[in-house]
Order: sequence, then C-alpha cells, then structure tokens
Amino acid sequence: MTDPINITENIHHDVYPAIDPRGALKDACKGKSVLVTGAGRGIGKAVALAFALAGAANIVLTARSQSELESARKAILSEPQLSGSPKVLIQVTDVASEESVKALFDMLAKEGVQIDVLVNNAGYMEKTVPVHLADPAEWWQTWEANMKGTYLPTHYLLKGVFSTNAVAPHPITILCTSSVGGLVTRAGFSGYQTSKTAVNRFAEFLHAEYGDKGVRAFAYHPGGVLTKLAKHGMPPETHHTLLVDTPELAGGFSVFLSAPEKYADTDVFRGRYVSCSWDVEDMVKKGREIAGTEAEARWLLMKLVI
Repeated sequence: MTDPINITENIHHDVYPAIDPRGALKDACKGKSVLVTGAGRGIGKAVALAFALAGAANIVLTARSQSELESARKAILSEPQLSGSPKVLIQVTDVASEESVKALFDMLAKEGVQIDVLVNNAGYMEKTVPVHLADPAEWWQTWEANMKGTYLPTHYLLKGVFSTNAVAPHPITILCTSSVGGLVTRAGFSGYQTSKTAVNRFAEFLHAEYGDKGVRAFAYHPGGVLTKLAKHGMPPETHHTLLVDTPELAGGFSVFLSAPEKYADTDVFRGRYVSCSWDVEDMVKKGREIAGTEAEARWLLMKLVI
C-alpha cells in the first residue's frame, strides 16, 4: 500500500532514466522558451539546466542576486551535453514586487520571447517556531515570496497571452512549486505550510479558469532538498533525514511535466498536486486508472484521496 501522501510505491531521490534530460528526455522540450524564478542556485538552477539539456531555445533566469544569475548562466552554457546553443537571459527580479515582475515581462516583450513554460520556483521559509515566537515580518515574508511570488509571474504571463487571445496560441505549462508540507500539519511551520496549501489551491484555479484555453497548470513538490532556504528554516535534525533528494530530481520531473510528447500521460494531473518523488511510470498508470472516475473527482489537495 502507498502512504497517504504518495500515489506510487516506488519513490525516487535522484534523477532516473525515465526523467533524465541527458537521456530519455533529451530534446523533449526542443525549441521551447522557459522562465525559471529563483534560478540562481539550488533547485531553480538545476531545473533551468534540465530544460537546457531538454533542448529549450530560450531560458530566462531570475533571482535577486546578479552574481548568482551570472554563475548559473555560465554553468548552463558550459554544459558539454547541450545539443544546441540556448539563449540564456538573466534579470534580477523580486517576484514579490509587482514593479519588478512587470519589468521582467517588459524585457521579454522587447526580446520577442514568448514563454512556453513558467516554473515558479522562488520561495522562502521562515524560522520554524510556534506562532507566538515567530517574527511577524518574516512569517509574512514567507507568504509574500511563496504565494505573491507565484501569483505575479503567472498573472503577467497570462495577461500577455489573453489580452489578445481567447485561447493560448501555443500550449503553456505553469509549474507552481508546492511542498509535501502543504498536505500535512507540522508544528512550527504555520507560515510555510499554509502558503504551500494556498499554492495548491491556486493551481486548481488556474486549471479551472484556463485549462480549456491551452494552459497546463500543476502544483508540484520538488522533493526534500538541502537548499539554503531549507538550512535556514528547517530544524537541524531534519537535514539528513527528510532533506535527502537531489535538485536534479526536480529538474527531470519538471521537464517530464512540460514535454509535449508527455502531455497525454500527464494531462489527468493538471490542476493537481504531484510530487517529483513519485515514479512517473507508476504515476501515469495510476492516472489512467482514475481518469474519468469518482476517484479523480475526489482528488483533494489537502489530502490525497484516490
């Protein structure tokens, strides 16, 4: 039996053949334009590299650090297994600032880049303490980064598309970075886990409003990765017990959800929470089993009911 937060018995902690952008998914996103927020390091950097290996033509990296963005761009362009020469654009962006996000999309318009895949990766985690001990400013910063920082890039992307189109002229995939924490309740995580639950619901609304207009939205868990964010917020005792996944796992899974040849396999999961830890072959099988059934209709984001 699977546990309450997983739909597959096979669980992965690192990239594996079915989602490897150097192997099975090489060139799977050929010619696509991809925007990754929070791409200067960690998961975002790994996701951007995965799309480069998958053949993306334009890769847009945003973060708040110019030096990290330049380093990430250099790492992508120096990757020896690239099959092409992607254009890598970088722009310092605060995803919780409307002015900053608008400037990003103004730049993309000037460059003539129309985004096919948006990975809302930027986020924040407050120190994990009970509510009365939390710093109110930091607690709310978590919501600003995780929810507003997901909403604003999505808003400006969709505004650019649907101001002049009833249906997107090309399929758009939006990956909203959630967390398994959005499905559970753990003392001390009142800001982070509630914000990720909100991200799950936001993905549901994207599907409800744009699912029949060419938009493919998902709330996805990128695994438990020992990032700078996690080191800041997660208790030290969890670092080597819960945070055991590689960022490359999220990269391969993101490509899998965004690859046109996989649309038929993944469309049943649009608007839903999914986890990069799930074995994709088992996940696709489960999706086919529940498609069109009461089980699919009962899929809840707060708890998986399948």
